[in-house]
Amino acid sequence: MKNDINIKNIDALGRIVIPSTIRKKLGINQDTMLSFQLDDDSIVLKKIHSLEENNSEVLLKLLEKITENEVLIVDLEKIVLSSNKKYLNQTLTLDFKKVLEKRQKRLDISLQFISNFVNDSNLNIYPIIKNSNLYGAIVILSQNSPISKKNNEIIELVVKLYTESCF
Repeated sequence: MKNDINIKNIDALGRIVIPSTIRKKLGINQDTMLSFQLDDDSIVLKKIHSLEENNSEVLLKLLEKITENEVLIVDLEKIVLSSNKKYLNQTLTLDFKKVLEKRQKRLDISLQFISNFVNDSNLNIYPIIKNSNLYGAIVILSQNSPISKKNNEIIELVVKLYTESCF
């Protein structure tokens, strides 16, 4: 994709159109935030992942308190926030990404989510989806037993509210 060249005119208000092929490839839609950065005589556009914003830390602490377990917030590639700093910025395994792509809430006791790490926890995976776009997931690592039905309902509601407010 690096070699694709698209030439667009800027309109009177300073707007340009990002070609649909690029928007689709990067998952950019009307609600996507982009950052603009100057690099000598170039403008660099970067997609901002809302999962890394401050309100995500509030969500992380809330879910950690509700579940009394470690909580991870992942995008499609890595762990962006974690209640245990040892997981932060770790790249997700291909197997975990495949599970995530199925877009289903899931409990998995055998799935390895990062390389070179033996998982001895139950992975409770709650996908973050809005307008059919998958942004990542909330993952709760429960040590002893599955999350209670009541807590599960609370978590689902919190994830839904978070998704609606962020994306």
